[in-house]
Amino acid sequence: MHKRSLAIYTFAHFATDFACFFVLFSTVSNGIDSVQKLAVWFLTYNIIAFGLQFVVGYICDIKRSFPAGLIGIIITIVGLVFAKQIYVALILVALGNAFFHVGGGIDSLVNAKGKMARSGVFVSSGTWGVALGTLAGKASISIAYPLAFLIVSGMLIYLYCNPSKINFEKSQFHVAKEGLPIILAIALIFVSVTIRAFSGFSVPIEWKTTALLVLLSAFASFFGKFTGGFIGDRFGARLTGVGALLLSIPLLAFYNDKIMLCLLGIALFNMTMPITLCALAEYLEGFEGLAFGLTTLALLCGTFVTYVYVLPTSVVKYVIIVSIIVSAICILLTTSNRNVNKREKKVEIYNA
Repeated sequence: MHKRSLAIYTFAHFATDFACFFVLFSTVSNGIDSVQKLAVWFLTYNIIAFGLQFVVGYICDIKRSFPAGLIGIIITIVGLVFAKQIYVALILVALGNAFFHVGGGIDSLVNAKGKMARSGVFVSSGTWGVALGTLAGKASISIAYPLAFLIVSGMLIYLYCNPSKINFEKSQFHVAKEGLPIILAIALIFVSVTIRAFSGFSVPIEWKTTALLVLLSAFASFFGKFTGGFIGDRFGARLTGVGALLLSIPLLAFYNDKIMLCLLGIALFNMTMPITLCALAEYLEGFEGLAFGLTTLALLCGTFVTYVYVLPTSVVKYVIIVSIIVSAICILLTTSNRNVNKREKKVEIYNA
């Protein structure tokens, strides 16, 4: 049951992001001729899609049977149908994105059985949706493709992922640092994700000039998110989160013009995603929807800065270095390797 819902929501995540970015880069980009207006409407999409998730998540936490994932798919389908109505389509797909992500995010947390890997797998597929949806929108392919993906996703969620029939389990990942005040922990994780989003969007990647290079960049991001949870489960949240970020610093700050080194940096940088999400979910145990929504709100805050302020070229590398270090410190202060230590203790007792 748990593996099936993960597979369905992971595919549906790809389908939803594919449809959203198809609309953004086919209908919206072609229908708005002003760069300034286009930036405003793209920012509007982000505010709706990422800024509302904590509200939807809280609703789902209070009423576990609320079918946020299915509702998100349906709203996104309606947005596709009204694709020629530029602003209506943008708002609808943004709303659909918000609802769907919460439904899938909650499933990835409450059915994780203490493993961070599940969240990484679910979130990682969105990277392909964004990249391929962007390319498909620019190529003006038929709307039938994203529509078919969404219909299949909606049917599978309806048939096999009804939240009212799922026995939700507590999201105990054993990665949150003990003894830390919850409010402080939430604030530190929020800051970590916000700064990570800001520094990630600030890295100059000028070599993404072809579709192949765009897909390679997407693969690096996907690979980091996908493997981050598995590596964290094996070596511990703190070691993985802090280590991956610190290792990414020279690659993103000094070698971002070298394709292979930059790709490695992108992968390392994204490994922390499932770690911060699962740590926050553990601090907010029982409010997994709120936890997921707060991480997306933090992403919005980080990316919002890049819309309103462009860093001078001369200071970009220094800002990247400092911001990633601060993000790593926040993870250091809020996570532990207790999940690894717990498993090692069980092995020692068994061997004894």
